[in-house]
Parts: sequence; structure tokens; C-alpha cells
Amino acid sequence: MTIDSGWAERYSRQIMLAGIGGNGQRRLGEARVGIIGSGPAARTVLLYMVAAGVGVARGETAPIAGMPEVAHALASNPACRIEPLRLPEDAAHLDLLIDTGESAIDGNRIALQWQLPLLGAMPTEDGRIRLAGSRAGANPNLPCMACGAPPRQTQPAQWNTLALPATGCALASEAIKTLLAIGDPTLFTAALLFDPLRAEYQTLPRTRDPACPCCATEFIDITIATCPMTFVLVKLKMETMAPGQRLRVRLNGGEPLTNLPLTLRDEGWPVSPPWTEGDAFGLLVTKLAR
Repeated sequence: MTIDSGWAERYSRQIMLAGIGGNGQRRLGEARVGIIGSGPAARTVLLYMVAAGVGVARGETAPIAGMPEVAHALASNPACRIEPLRLPEDAAHLDLLIDTGESAIDGNRIALQWQLPLLGAMPTEDGRIRLAGSRAGANPNLPCMACGAPPRQTQPAQWNTLALPATGCALASEAIKTLLAIGDPTLFTAALLFDPLRAEYQTLPRTRDPACPCCATEFIDITIATCPMTFVLVKLKMETMAPGQRLRVRLNGGEPLTNLPLTLRDEGWPVSPPWTEGDAFGLLVTKLAR
């Protein structure tokens, strides 16, 4: 990414916005966003990601990049790249995953496995859009996309014709906020219901569902153990779990907090960043299929 007068002029309107500025625009240029879907919502998200100056946008299907409006945006933003999205292979190289609800790919499962922030949409029985987000992969105290969500519906006709472009705009806006950590991250703790026929919004609080089959985790407290028994206890627990399950580990700081994540990653298991739990720490380990 070349920072010059052309770059400054190209993104001048965004750079002038509070919360973005030059540093924020640079972060957008370094961001890597994956977009699940190939319909109107995904194309709208992709268009806005390119126009905003996101460095790499990975689309589920390559033909999206050939759309005239996207090609025009790319011509105006030569530093941006559009690449095919291959999941789960590309998950490790993303900063954010967006699921527009237009695909059979389970974005929630992938985001949980790879500790990715996720923004997504799904239709409801009455034709409204349910917009929500998830950081549950990195913080098990937050809800995942499936927590409290109704069963996934086939897209009603009016949802396709009226709501998909609006869905794309909303997800793109939330994506920029998430990448820059600005504004109110509403979708990570609430669901937003949008009625395209009446232009009405409703906000529904969300909490983590302990019985959710998608993000329910096993738990182990190893605060009484020292290295190398911390790893031994976690490994024994992981051996009883199925691929895709997540283990929440409570451990002490110091040597356990320094050594255990490194050893677990050597085993090939994704490990979340640690968080504080009173006088101890927590982290999340995902068991992947071998």
C-alpha cells in the first residue's frame, strides 16, 4: 500500500471522518475480509469493501469481481485485491468474516473454530432480516450467531427483492466499524431486525445460550497445576472431545499463561487470546480434525 497524494485524495472523505483519519484508513488497507455468499447482498458488501479501501476482499465465488460496478471500484482503488474465498483454508488469513445468508456454508462454525469476528444475516419467517454478529470464538461469554436464533429459513420472495441490497449495506457499515473498532458494536450483543416493507428496525438483546449446540464448550480448571502438568491435563481432556468442540481453560498467569498456548498451538489446535477471570485467566482451545 503506497501512501502518497493520490492515496490521500482517493480516501479524503473517509480520512476527514471522526474515528477514521489516516491511521484508520491505513488499517482498512491492511485488512482482510472474507464474504460468504454470491447474491445481491454479497455483491453489495464486496462493492463497499473495495470502495472503502479494504486491502483484500475474498469472495465465495470469483465471478463477483467481474461485475461492472466492482470493476469500476477496483479501477479507482488499485491497492485493493479481490480473491476467491476457500473455506476453511482461508480462515486463518482473515481479520473478519461476513456471512450474507445467501450460502449453505456455515459461517458460524468457521468463525468459532478460527476465533474470527463474524457479521451475518438471515431471513425470518415473516420476511424480516435478522442481523447479528459474534465474537464468541475469542470470548466464550459472548453469544455466537446461533445463540437464541430461530431456525434458518428459506429466503422469502420479498426478502430477496427488497432486503438483500439493504442487508449488504448494513453489513458493510458494521464491517468498517468492526475493523476500526469505532462506534457502537451493537450486533455483537444484540440482534437487529429490519422490516423492508415498513422500513422499521427492532433491537433484541442477546446473551450466550449455555445449551447452544454450536458454541457449547467443555471446561477445565488447571489453576492448581504447574507446568508441564497444565498441558498434560488439557491434552487428556481434549482427547475425550470431538473435532470442532471447544475447551474453555481456566489457568494461572505467569509460566502457565506463557507456555500453555504455545504448546497447544504446536499440537495444531487454535487458541484464543487470553482474557482475565478474576485473579486467573481464561482461554479457548478448539479441537480440529486430524
